[in-house]
Order: sequence, then C-alpha cells, then structure tokens
Amino acid sequence: MNVWVYGAGAVGSLLGGRLATAGERVTLLCRAAHAQAIRERGLRIEMPDGARTEIGNLDVVTELAAAPRDPDLVLVTVKGDRTQAAAEEIAACAPRRARVLSFQNGVGHEETLAARLGGERVLACATTIAASLVAPGHVVQHNRGGVGIAPWSGADPAPIAAALATAGLRTRVYARALDLKWSKLLLNLLGNATAAIVDQPPEAIYADPQLFAIDRRAFLEALDVMPVLRVDVVDLPGFPVRLLARVMRLPGPLVRPLLRWRMATGRGGKLPSFLADLRRGAPRLEVAYVNGAVARAAAQAGLAAPANAKITTLLEEIASGARDGSPYRQDPTVLVAAVEDATRASRGR
Repeated sequence: MNVWVYGAGAVGSLLGGRLATAGERVTLLCRAAHAQAIRERGLRIEMPDGARTEIGNLDVVTELAAAPRDPDLVLVTVKGDRTQAAAEEIAACAPRRARVLSFQNGVGHEETLAARLGGERVLACATTIAASLVAPGHVVQHNRGGVGIAPWSGADPAPIAAALATAGLRTRVYARALDLKWSKLLLNLLGNATAAIVDQPPEAIYADPQLFAIDRRAFLEALDVMPVLRVDVVDLPGFPVRLLARVMRLPGPLVRPLLRWRMATGRGGKLPSFLADLRRGAPRLEVAYVNGAVARAAAQAGLAAPANAKITTLLEEIASGARDGSPYRQDPTVLVAAVEDATRASRGR
C-alpha cells in the first residue's frame, strides 16, 4: 500500500516507520528539521526495551503536493486545530478511494474529516502507545500499547487492521467509533490538563489528594455524559478502561493509591501532551477536544460538567497568554479553589 502520514511527529513517525518495516510504501509529511534528519540518517525508533531500529526506506516531504501520488491510506496525526486544513489538503491531493484514518486525541476530528471527505472514507483510530520525538529523526516508544480502529460510516477496517498488525502493532477492531474515541478520551482526562496548569508531572497530581480529586471529578463528568450520548466504555489495547471506570466510582481515598502507580508508569516517563505543548510555548492546545468536548456534550444534554469547563477555560487562556499561569504553578491550591468555585456555582443554578 501507498501510505501518507499527515503530520508526522512522534506517533505519526512511529506508525509510519512500523508500516515501512512491514513493506508498505510510506511518506511522512513533517517539519523541515525532522525531514532533513530522516533523509540524512533514516528514522531511528527506540523501543521500550532499549532496542533500536533504523528505517531508511521512507519518503519524507514538507508539503503534501510533493508526496507520491495516489495513496491508499492517509494517517492523520496532526493537532486538532489543523484538522480542517488537513481535510482540505487531502481532498485536493488524494484520490477518493483513499481511506483516511484519524489518530488524533479527543473527539470531533472524524466529523470534520467526514464533512469534507465523506464519511465512507473515514476511520476512527486511537492508540495507547506513548511516544516522544526526542530529536529530529529519533522517536522513543515508551510502552507497548496498541491501536484501535473503527469505521466512521461504512469503511471496512479489517484490511487496514491486518496491515497494522503485520507491522507489529497490537491492533483491535471496534464496532462503534464513538465508543473507541470516548474511551480514549477518558484516559486523556487523567494527569493531563491539570498537570499542565500547575506545571507538574502526572505523579505529582496523583500524590496530591486535592489535585487528584479534580481529575477524578472531570473523569466522572465524562462518564455521566456518555450514556446520554449512547456511548459505551470499551477496553483499549493494553488498558482495561472498563475496570478503570468502575474503580473511579469508588471513594476518592481508595482510588488514588490504586491509580497512582499505574498512571505514572503507563506513560513510561513521557510528559503528558498538554504539559509538553505548554512548556514549548504552543498558543493552542487540544484541550478543547478533550475536557472541552466533555463540557460541550454535557451542556447539550442538559447536564453540568463544571470541572471540565473550568479546566478548559483556564488552560486555553494560559496557553494564549490571556491569563497569567504563574499563580497556578506557584500554588496548586489556586486551581483547586477555582474548580471548587465553578462546581458550587453550577450546583447553585
């Protein structure tokens, strides 16, 4: 197959690299420094056990117009605010038979792609693989994880799942796209937005009962809205999300010790995406498609999700520069108080 990876950062490069080792023709659309390093030295993938693979049979481009024609698959791995632009470029450059796979975090991306490209071409994907781009041309995979894939509106995921499995990726096919995407969203709610606001790693969040309570509240708000959307919790490759959902409904003092080790080690030392993006000065984060999506869905269903709404607003304002983030970094209880105030206000309506 001819495969394009649109937005090849850490995860996109890892997926593309693995497909290339399985014999697929792969083109990475990526930033100039990453592209140059791959052209000169190949793509280096470092596995959790320290084993390294050098992949040289990759095409790399910095503009989609330069990619080899007529892809069979397009893997979309860009941030959420680039989805519309990706859809427009793919529509202009890829044939209608090409299947488009959204590997993006959060919910709402498949709708954007389907509106421009047609739902029958789109497949929803989620990965539990933690990966980092530690230097141009060098990707580190921190855990084993795996890939989930589901049709959005009729596309058969089985042949694509088989190709991913042949590439050595633990792969599972799901019947319903929203079950897959919302179950991954639940994981993205933990040790992510809160960690970014207070500028601390996930293990610090789980060491602090008050900060953990914020993440737990955000998680439970999502669980409450999912039945209204007729979305089920499903297990993901390498992660028992259904068990996690049951555990999170236990009293907080029981939950935190159970999850503290699991959430810290599950990332393999990788910083959560929101924290990493905020530290590098990104003006826009994907929180709108994670915590923000929960808040919007709750509002549309006549429910309240004050923790997710407040977290979304704070993080977007900090990232854009509209709000000074230093008070939250210096004293995490400022965030605790802000979420508690939002929750009380919501109950008082």
